[in-house]
Amino acid sequence: MKQIKSLMTAALMLVMGIMMTSCLNSDNSESLYDWAGFVLVKNTMVGTYFQDAGGNKLIPTYESLMAVEQAGFKSSETNVAFVYVKMVEDTETSTKAGETTPQTFDVKLVAAQSLDGEDVVVAQTAEEMAGMAPETAPVGSLEFSDNTWGTTVKPMLFDLNTLLLPIQFYLTNDNEKFKLHKLYLACNMEEVSEGDTTLVFYLRHDRGADEKAEVYYSQWYGFDIRAAVNMFAMKSGADPTRIVIKAHETQSMTTELPDRYEEYEVEYTLETQN
Repeated sequence: MKQIKSLMTAALMLVMGIMMTSCLNSDNSESLYDWAGFVLVKNTMVGTYFQDAGGNKLIPTYESLMAVEQAGFKSSETNVAFVYVKMVEDTETSTKAGETTPQTFDVKLVAAQSLDGEDVVVAQTAEEMAGMAPETAPVGSLEFSDNTWGTTVKPMLFDLNTLLLPIQFYLTNDNEKFKLHKLYLACNMEEVSEGDTTLVFYLRHDRGADEKAEVYYSQWYGFDIRAAVNMFAMKSGADPTRIVIKAHETQSMTTELPDRYEEYEVEYTLETQN
């Protein structure tokens, strides 16, 4: 089986739960990067910075940000990204290394890729969901094991606003065909009743006019779920305590949708919300 592109390597899997402070005392100064991980992209009046899941602020040098922008990364159009950074020597931080309080770091941006998914579809009926988020092909499994590193890749929350999904799908081995594919995260508010505690999302893959399944593509996608959570709370009376993702999955090269959904559960709770 050929793979045309993948971000889901073992190295990326390891950093899912690693915060910036855990790497401050590393002796691996000769590597191409000192840290890599998921971040929110913050665009402000005074410039762009990144924020990791621990609340740490990573401020890229202007030169390094411009270099990565020229390579195709658009910080002004990105909300969630995976970045590789190199620490700037003699970085001043607001707290001592090793403390858990969020810190600020000056970094050189080595590489970055946007992980933004389509806008989350909040539909009022099943028919409306089908129209707003068409589904014409399955996806691969949203959970799998990396035997080399002994880790499991699966859906997770970055924060209470952002759901991260490791998505794989099949397509024609052609970049133009790749552009036809859309991945939607959708919910049907008709399914929500007062007192409910579970918010159900449907991952829906639209292959457009791509008729073949020759290779597979894999990447993390980040979805802003705030609108869905707010609408759920209005109907149920409170925020959800857990999220369920339903997906039509396949392990073979096919465009046919299976009859049943696979389900994945994520607890909707964090110690802090960034």
